[in-house]
Amino acid sequence: MTSLSSSPASPSSRAHVAALTGGELALTAFRTQNGIFTYCDDCLSMEAQPRTNYFVNPDGSPADHSAPVAALVIEAPVFSLYARVRTGLGSLYDAAGLIIETGDPASGRVGEWGKCVIELSPFLRPTIVSVVTRDVSDDANGEELHTPEAHLRLHRNGPILAFHWSLDGAVWKLVRLFSLKGMDCPLRAGMIVQAPMGDALGAVFSGICLETGVTIDLRNGE
Repeated sequence: MTSLSSSPASPSSRAHVAALTGGELALTAFRTQNGIFTYCDDCLSMEAQPRTNYFVNPDGSPADHSAPVAALVIEAPVFSLYARVRTGLGSLYDAAGLIIETGDPASGRVGEWGKCVIELSPFLRPTIVSVVTRDVSDDANGEELHTPEAHLRLHRNGPILAFHWSLDGAVWKLVRLFSLKGMDCPLRAGMIVQAPMGDALGAVFSGICLETGVTIDLRNGE
């Protein structure tokens, strides 16, 4: 089991990295100075420091890529990454979920990316939210949840990416269908937690599983 703790310094977007051992996948922790990571078997616990975010506001504000991420490099042209996500959501825009990025996986340099998260919306309800970022972030709210927990899935089939969510891990609903530039190179995919407005946020990702070579119906999730 690996456990990494953050320092109390202000959040930084610099990609401090460390390998996470003790789990089933070869995860790497990015921006370790901004989070706490504990990984064992197929379960990852993460905590994001206050004022951490992953967003490029279309209003021209500086990009913020300070949120901690635990991810692995995936070269397979067809894969699905699964995790059951449970979190607390104490403050507006608190969020936890899955992320996929292009760029330089070894250095942590951010290219284009997409994330699917359980987020506390302005209506103060846990909500399935997806963001796709090219030059700026395209933010879209989806369905509301009764509690801040759900199964999330990221699927790649060649040049196409899809996010799905499920209450039971059996029946899946489409959240977002999209593509990113740079998908001809290995991708970085994994888990993210953010706490942009309030106190630190913790999340537990269980049943983390990577399946390669199996295609699904991108529209209905089967």
